[in-house]
Formats: sequence, C-alpha cells, structure tokens
Amino acid sequence: MLNQPRSLESRGNRDLMRDVLIIFAILSSLGFPGNFKMVVGDVTETLFEYGAFAAELAVMFIYSGDSLLDFKIIQLKSRNLFIYLMILGIFTETILVANSKPAAFITVLRFAALGSFALWMSDHFSMKEGLRYLMRAETIFVVFTLLFTVLKPGRAFYSTNQVHGAFRGLDDAKNSCGFHFSMMITMNAMLLKLQMMDREEIRSGQLLLLGIQSLLLVLCQATGALLTAAVAVVFIFKFSDRRIPIGWIYCLGNIGWLLFAYNLLPMIAPILEAMGKDATLTGRTYMWNAVLELMLSRNTLTGFGFGRFWVEPKNYTLIQSMFDENSFWGQATFGAHNATLELWLNVGLIGIALMYLAVLISSRKIRTLKQGPYMFICCILFFLFISGLTERIFDNKNYKTLLFFYALALGCDRPRKQDHLFSWQKTKIAEQKTESLAANRIESGRNGR
Repeated sequence: MLNQPRSLESRGNRDLMRDVLIIFAILSSLGFPGNFKMVVGDVTETLFEYGAFAAELAVMFIYSGDSLLDFKIIQLKSRNLFIYLMILGIFTETILVANSKPAAFITVLRFAALGSFALWMSDHFSMKEGLRYLMRAETIFVVFTLLFTVLKPGRAFYSTNQVHGAFRGLDDAKNSCGFHFSMMITMNAMLLKLQMMDREEIRSGQLLLLGIQSLLLVLCQATGALLTAAVAVVFIFKFSDRRIPIGWIYCLGNIGWLLFAYNLLPMIAPILEAMGKDATLTGRTYMWNAVLELMLSRNTLTGFGFGRFWVEPKNYTLIQSMFDENSFWGQATFGAHNATLELWLNVGLIGIALMYLAVLISSRKIRTLKQGPYMFICCILFFLFISGLTERIFDNKNYKTLLFFYALALGCDRPRKQDHLFSWQKTKIAEQKTESLAANRIESGRNGR
C-alpha cells in the first residue's frame, strides 16, 4: 500500500510527458511557429520541425507499452495492408528516382514517421481522445495567433489587388490560413457532436475556442474555406446518419475535376469571361497544362520523388522553361496548385494509384462503421477534396497528411485489442466489466424476488 501513491505519481508523470510530446508533434503539424518566427527567431522553425519528428519517434518507441521492454511502434494488421504498401511504395520510388538521395531519404522518412504516428494514435486512443489532443494543440496555436496579431498587426493582415485587409495569421496567405481554421472548426464541431451523443458536459472553453476560430476564419476572407466549414458542420449535426460512398466520391471527384479543367473549362471560357470571371482560375490552368505536358513526356509512372520536385532546381526548371523567364510562372517554385497534379509530379501515377487504393480499401466498410469514424472520414476526405482542387495538400509534416492517415486508420475499423492498450487502460476496462457484472447480478436478484 505504501508504494501505491508513488506508483500513481510515476504513472502520472509518464502520461504527462507522453501528452506533451503528442501535443508538440501535432502543434508542429499545424504549422507552428509559422510567422511567429518573426518574433522568436528563424531557428525556431527548424527546431520545431526536427523536434516534432523526434517527438513522434519517441512517443512510438517509449509509449507503445508500459516499459521499453514491451514496445511496439505500430501493430501490424492485415487490414492495414494497403496503408503500409502506400507508405513503402512512395518511400521506395522516391529513393530510386530522386536526384539527391540523402535529402530524399530524410524527406520521405519524415513522411513515413508521420503516417506511422497517425496509425499509432489510432491504435492507442479512441477517436474522441484523438480529437481532444488535436484541440489542445489548436488552442495553443490560436493563442499564439492572437499574440502575433497584437505584436505584428501589419504582418498578420495584408492587402493585394484582389483583397484588402485579409487575415493570414501565422500562415503565408489567407486561403491556407482560412482552410486551417475551416478544418479545425470541423474537428471541434465533431468533438462537440460526439460529446452530445455521449451526454457529456460541454465546457465553456471549447465553445470559446470555436467562436474565436470562426471569427478568424471570417477575417481571412477565404470564401471557399468558409463554405467548406459550413457544409461540414451542417453534415455533422444534420446528415451524419446518412451513409455516402465518400471514398469513391473523393477519387472520382479529383479525376473528374482535372478532366473538366483540361477539356470543358476552355470551352466555356468565353462565357465565364463575359460574366467577368477568370477562366484561368488566376492563371492556374497555365500551370496545369505545363504539368500535364511535362508528366506525359517523362517520369510519368514514378514522378520525381515525394516532396522533391519543387526543391531541386534540376526538376522545377523543367516547368519554368515552359514560360517566359520574367513571367510569374517562369519563376514559380511553390506547387502545382492542385493536389492530384502535385502528387503526379512527386510520386507519379504509381503513387497516385497506391493512395487512391488505400482510400478505397480503407473506406470499403463505410456503411458499417460507427457514426464517429464515419463522420471523421467523410469530413477529412471532403476537406482534402475541396482544398485540393486549387492548392497542394500533402507534404511530409503537415496536419492534412496526419489527419489523412488517421482517417484511413479509422476506416479500417480495427477492434480495440487488449495488446494495443496501456496497463491503466486495461485496468479501467476490467473495472468497468466488473462493475457491469455486479450491476447485472443485483438486477437479476431484484427480478428474482
């Protein structure tokens, strides 16, 4: 008995350190410090990036069991086969085709670690617990966003020929900032829905966070992000009991959008221009045509390596050479402005096929999933689809990639096995079963009387 308090204190310290590492890794994936490095120094960005990588590895190695003697990074499951194959396939082809092998290895290793971390989170915590970790990290992100806005208002807001006084916070542009808050509003709303379903008390701090997120989203002046959040929230609270084949919608929708952009958009361009609309989508169609021409001529199947196209001059000059050297796109090094085309540049048709297969196979049981995982998968794929129409999505360290892998893991519908749990979780389940059996015996005794 004398050793019990010390044991509880030790376990509490261990859990606290685990939580700090998890929140740190998620906070980095959200894009922190971003522009806040202007306040604390540029070196902070590097420290967070590599610190998050170390935190993910540390969590998986140290906290997969109750001690280092029983660690498992992830539980290998046959139903996750295509998730593993996707990671392995992208890893392998990147190393084979990249110009700079050492740099490519680090890039794709970071990608593999992030995916494995998402699978680990799914193995060890319920979806509601995962959302709580995400909201804790988001709360820290919002606090520093508000602090940065007070300290550097001229940097937090900006104006161009198209917008005036748009909010970009810790991000580079209003659209990426807007989609950040759009996604986090969706995750916050999903947590609220699960709490309401379980009849849990909703804390005022959570509602305050939702209100601040909504205000910042409006200030971004990002119409697409605002509509995406609105549709997702309405779905969560009104239509989440209606099952839709979201995996097929995501894959066919991405392909259909490109077919429309390449074949039909030029045909209706005169109509759009007559209505005062930009038929080139702010010049994006010029880039898309250049990517199509390039990828049909070389590296069609393999791409140029995950995350390597826009960082290696030998690669991105192939695109720049298609434009006048003094033009906007003639100096571009910041993406294809479409998620599927960006994947094509980086991982080729093989990588795209692996990713789409992982989506389809992970969502094949969509009709039999519990409401929580179903909502999560639908919202994530919907968000990635909408934001990916005109922007790139996946990289080796951002929250979109993390949540994408987490959604795939939920879609696999893995049962909560005892060997996935920490000892305190096993004890809690055993206590709940004991209490349930005792209650049943008492009820049976009363009925017998």
